[in-house]
Amino acid sequence: MSYVYRFLGMTVGCVTKRAPLQGRRELYGCDITYVENSELGFDFLRDNLVKNMGERSMSWRPMHYAIVDEIDSILIDEARTPLIISEASEEATEKYAYYAQIVRMLSPCSVKKHVSKGLLNELLNEKEEEKDEDGDYYIDEKTKTVALSGRGIQKLEEILKVENLYRDIGYEEIHHMENALKAQAVYQLDTEYIVVNGEVLIVDEHTGRTMPGRRFSEGLHQAIEAKEGVHIQRESKTLATITYQNFFKQYKKLGGMTGTATTEGEEFEKIYDLSVLEIPTNKPTIRVDRHDKVYFNQAAKWRFVKEYIKFAHSMGQPILIGTSSIETSESVSRILEKENIVHYVLNAKFHEQEAHIVAQAGKLSSVVVATNMAGRGTDIKLEK
Repeated sequence: MSYVYRFLGMTVGCVTKRAPLQGRRELYGCDITYVENSELGFDFLRDNLVKNMGERSMSWRPMHYAIVDEIDSILIDEARTPLIISEASEEATEKYAYYAQIVRMLSPCSVKKHVSKGLLNELLNEKEEEKDEDGDYYIDEKTKTVALSGRGIQKLEEILKVENLYRDIGYEEIHHMENALKAQAVYQLDTEYIVVNGEVLIVDEHTGRTMPGRRFSEGLHQAIEAKEGVHIQRESKTLATITYQNFFKQYKKLGGMTGTATTEGEEFEKIYDLSVLEIPTNKPTIRVDRHDKVYFNQAAKWRFVKEYIKFAHSMGQPILIGTSSIETSESVSRILEKENIVHYVLNAKFHEQEAHIVAQAGKLSSVVVATNMAGRGTDIKLEK
């Protein structure tokens, strides 16, 4: 579009991750600037850390109008995602490895528990839970938190040789232990993160892509590094932070586009005072949205999936199989390998090949197993 804008007498700039910080002021000074949402947010934070106002790259200009691509992903799904600029602290990393070894001695309770529930419910159910305690900690999968059971507290007191766990070892040590326990019990390899070349990379739960440079905060990332036995980087302290929601609300005008806005219409209206306008398709939609199928257990579901894929593949029909995690995509891949079905796997481990794999997904007899990666901006070529 830059050719059209320049023909109309406007200047156009494009800020990428590789753009030098010194040259960004000129790019942001253009009439229209293209920039990734995270780079824009981080440049805003960096501008608020400079000592001289003349060093600011983007916030010296009024924030007139932001047009956000995939606006529901940025302003709804990732609205509360904090952008953080931090620096390394001086705290030693040996403690993370120490507590990672200790929590391996603990076992989970078979009973699920709402860790974040109120004090009243805690007191009412305390006796019942004591009877059900067959492990050392409870897991709350919804809030991604863990809580030690009475048995677990007693076990840790014996291991650490203290009389009272919460009184004798101090708040910081308790914080390290809780992080080690969360890393062990809640955050799973190939689901929330992957390990590449000795580095723990977070997997975005919305797109399925890795997020290089992003780290879990408050020592959790170091606890995961200790769990996986990779080099533990020093914990960082926050210098500046802002969420996408608070950042984009600063623009006088805000708009965007996405293929899935109507389902989030109420949120856009309440939070951002934005109405949703649905643009009809050029031709009538011929896709059939069938109802969900519910199975008694995982084994029955995957038996049906296997048979369905074999049947469709024998007819030459291209198949795209969506999975919720890297682990599941690899399980499906193993099933297909046993059936000698040639296929591609598309997940955070192979994101470099994403555009090529997605482009070939419409060929005859093509089988692609993917996590919830969107493959945006890629044309899928269909064969007849």
